Amino acid sequence: MRKAALLACAIAFADALGLTLVSVLLRQNFFHYYTLLTLLQAALLFLLAGARDVSGSLAFTRISNRMNQTKKPWTFEAHRQAQEKAAPYLLSGIILLALSFILAYPLR
Repeated sequence: MRKAALLACAIAFADALGLTLVSVLLRQNFFHYYTLLTLLQAALLFLLAGARDVSGSLAFTRISNRMNQTKKPWTFEAHRQAQEKAAPYLLSGIILLALSFILAYPLR
C-alpha cells in the first residue's frame, strides 16, 4: 500500500510540475488538462497491472512454453507472485482515478 501511495504521489507531483512549467513557458493555462492527464495515467497503470497479472497466468505460461519450446511448469505460487507485483500499480491507478474524479467535479 505504501509503494502504491508513493507512486501515485510521485506521478501527481510530476504532472503538476510539468503542466506548471508548460503553462509558464507557453504563457497559456494548461492546468485544466491535469484531470485528463491523471485519468490517462490511471488507465495506463491499470493496463500495466493487468499485463503483470496475465504474465503469471496458466494460459500465458502455456503459450510461452509453446513459443519458446520449454517445459516451464505453471505454479500457483508464481501466479500469486505475479499478482503481488501487479498490486501496487493497480492501487496507484485507483488512487489516480479517484483524484481525477475529485478534481474534475469540485464540490461547491
